[in-house]
Amino acid sequence: MIKQIVTTVKAMPIFESIYILFVTKYITSGKFTPTTEREQTFLMIMDEVYKSGISFRELRNKWRN
Repeated sequence: MIKQIVTTVKAMPIFESIYILFVTKYITSGKFTPTTEREQTFLMIMDEVYKSGISFRELRNKWRN
């Protein structure tokens, strides 16, 4: 059932994730300040999102032509 819903809204999973234990200790003055490790993990995830976007763009262009 959930697969039908997810594919209907055209969502695709990204399996990388960032685990932040005790997130409140990284919040100062209402702003989240990540560690260098967290920033690197975030950039890795954004790279995956970008690659997925390129792949889907190519597939859409093939389908349209």
